[in-house]
Amino acid sequence: MERREEVDRWMENSWTGADHCAEGEEARLHRAFRAVLCAMPDEDFDRFDAANPTVICQPHVNASVFSYYVSVPTGVQGGRVNVIYFSPSLFRKTDKNLTNVVAHECAHVVLGHYENPATDSPRAREQEADDRSASWGFRRTYTKSKFDQLP
Repeated sequence: MERREEVDRWMENSWTGADHCAEGEEARLHRAFRAVLCAMPDEDFDRFDAANPTVICQPHVNASVFSYYVSVPTGVQGGRVNVIYFSPSLFRKTDKNLTNVVAHECAHVVLGHYENPATDSPRAREQEADDRSASWGFRRTYTKSKFDQLP
């Protein structure tokens, strides 16, 4: 299957939405994800796809990746739900900067940072995500001063 078809499949099956996105913003987010997912090497895309993250826009979150265990009744298949949250305030950024943030958050997914977020230092996780997204050709999202503010 060609990468663009795989990306389209992921977007069809995993995109739960942008309930808090204004008109036109969801399309911008789609374009950003398409650019990032198509730029990833196969191995990274496979990791991202296997994590099956759900994208949600929420007003009170900047940009984050979380994993939740969903408990369900006996007999129903349950498990983890991996979520990438984006704040509608991110849409004030240019398309290029929005795409860089998407790349950074996708790198967190590829690197498995959602699995045990409390075990790594925030600084190390952010640096690693910036390094990975930069390897795909995107700009780093953290400046030195932003890194210095992390624990």
